[in-house]
Amino acid sequence: MADKDRLRQLVIGDGAVAAYSKIYPDAAERLFLALDGDDPIMRALSESVLGAQELRQAAVTRVLADEFGLTTAEAAVGAMLCTGANLRDIAAARGAAVATVRNQVKSVMAKAGVRRQPELVARLLAYL
Repeated sequence: MADKDRLRQLVIGDGAVAAYSKIYPDAAERLFLALDGDDPIMRALSESVLGAQELRQAAVTRVLADEFGLTTAEAAVGAMLCTGANLRDIAAARGAAVATVRNQVKSVMAKAGVRRQPELVARLLAYL
């Protein structure tokens, strides 16, 4: 996925970049411009934002996988649920069918010992 697409997902999601862009509305646009611009410092800043978010996502996925015995895919889906993403958004971001994501959510719910999605999110967030 292109840097600009990855950055766009971070900005429109509910992660740290999205929260920052709500406080500073022009921050997202500046990061997008930096990816296309000639300023090496601004480009490096944009790339570091992407890298930091990817590291955070990998750590969250690892914690959930270890704690609940999830596959990497299940843990990634669970982490995305915790950000407020819906099944359609998760499927699009992961390049999967909604039915696949739905099955992964059901599996995560079973492994976490919950019966409803809000309970799942609460249970997963307790470990993050």
